[in-house]
Amino acid sequence: MGKVIYFSGLPKSGKSVTLGALYDALRAKGNSFFLERVCPDCEGMWTLQSEDGSDRARAYKNRLKDAGEFFSPAFVEAKQSAIKGLALCFDTVLADMGGIPSPENARLVEAGMQSGAEVRAVVLHLRGTDPSPWVRWWEDRGVTPTVKETVNPWEDRFRNAQNLLGIIDN
Repeated sequence: MGKVIYFSGLPKSGKSVTLGALYDALRAKGNSFFLERVCPDCEGMWTLQSEDGSDRARAYKNRLKDAGEFFSPAFVEAKQSAIKGLALCFDTVLADMGGIPSPENARLVEAGMQSGAEVRAVVLHLRGTDPSPWVRWWEDRGVTPTVKETVNPWEDRFRNAQNLLGIIDN
């Protein structure tokens, strides 16, 4: 059984852009991994690869919220199933979580724990912000997270990805 590494942190801390760069680095190394976006914010590789991706993702997210479907039970159940299945097939599953500690995020982490995979956590935070709410949230679940500070997530994404390769390869 492999590992599930959850990437968490406050909104705009660089989770999605760092994971985009990490995806490219792991693919270049030939690692067996899967990147699963488990936050319904509609961000993903496509937002990183298109000019208006962030604006469109924000519009999609607002539509989901307006419809009462943001972090719906159906979404969480689908992502729980995905995590469990992916943990059986890949050495590493990278899970891009939402920016707020929540019961929905707790259910997604439970899925990783139930899969039998080793569960790890990364907390990204912008310089000057306090990562302790996420750190405590993880510690309450018996996981000691790796905490990484970012200054400019977009500009720092490749350096951040290289710095995180060690926790994946160990």
